[in-house]
Amino acid sequence: MKRGKCVAGILVATLLMSGCTGTKETRVTRTTKNTKETTTEESSTTEETTTAESTTEETTTSESTTEETTTSEFTTKETTTSESTAESTSDETTISEPFPTFNLADDYYSLYADASYKLPEVFDTCLSAGTASWEQSITFNTKVQTFAGQFESRTLNLNEDPESYDIYMCTVKAEGVEFERRNNYSFAATVGKIDVREFDDYDGSYGDTKAHYHFSKPYKLEEKDELILFLPNTPMPAFPSEAMDWVGMYLPYTDGDYLQAFVLYDATSKVAYSVYLNGIPETEAVSGKTMDGWTGDYTFDNGEFSIYYDKKFSNHYMDLKLNDGTEFKQMLIKQKKGDSATLIVSKNFEFDIDVLIMQIDVADGTCVMSVCESDIPAIDEKAIFNVQKKS
Repeated sequence: MKRGKCVAGILVATLLMSGCTGTKETRVTRTTKNTKETTTEESSTTEETTTAESTTEETTTSESTTEETTTSEFTTKETTTSESTAESTSDETTISEPFPTFNLADDYYSLYADASYKLPEVFDTCLSAGTASWEQSITFNTKVQTFAGQFESRTLNLNEDPESYDIYMCTVKAEGVEFERRNNYSFAATVGKIDVREFDDYDGSYGDTKAHYHFSKPYKLEEKDELILFLPNTPMPAFPSEAMDWVGMYLPYTDGDYLQAFVLYDATSKVAYSVYLNGIPETEAVSGKTMDGWTGDYTFDNGEFSIYYDKKFSNHYMDLKLNDGTEFKQMLIKQKKGDSATLIVSKNFEFDIDVLIMQIDVADGTCVMSVCESDIPAIDEKAIFNVQKKS
């Protein structure tokens, strides 16, 4: 499935499903009437050719009767349809303009290419070969142009009694790390002055196990290394194969058109770091005040969901349950910066391929849920749902 498009356009109230039913039925009934009248006329012409005056009178009488019956059917169906449409739309609330309050446009990846897009002030990265024995983590601060990190490698000595660890580690800091726009899909920086904290070997513990700590230099990280931060809109052919060797197992998709994740690549040392950043630019976690009135239980055509606050993680989440029994827990709720009227719900599963990005708009008390991107069969991309809050 191509992942290049993420549509969040929301149609006005005339496109709501209940408002289209009556028009469709009326159009079918009109076609049926025309077909019956044509058939009757053809039948009359045939019988006029082969029979006398009396037969013509019978045909005329039959034609008149058929037209009356057909017209009666049309009138009855059209009246019923109109009444049904009126009933289904009587409870709908007209959505006022402007609506929606937040539009992800035809392709949300284009937001990364815009010159106004700025990197987050702080973001975390991690370098690992996919094992639990070592990692190198770095936190960047783009505002003050610095980073701070730590390297740690652990070896468990199973043949010793008692068992013990040999741990190789260090902490590292750097200044003058300024990221600048390189092209539509990346920023680049050069590692400035590095300060590595050295220490003498010492004994300690690692959890409940005895450990012997050794100093080690950072793994493949030196001054003047070129760092490239690839954005989610990076075309896959432009992403280095050496970087894919390091982070491919952590990416949500590797066979799509775009990278769909942030990746930090050390082009000098040929290693790549996973980056922990949200996949939609210019969004932030919602605050308590902006969620007033939102928490609660909701229903829509394909299932139901709940919006709630988790004190442990200080975030608002959505739990989604579909009619087919599929459930999704703790989908993070965010919003566009400066927009408290629209909620954006996203969930990128760490070790799965499912991605769901939804947008919920509210206007005059009416909620509309628009699916921007989905790999869940029960919820199609571009789908638009009326949402009702349970009392």
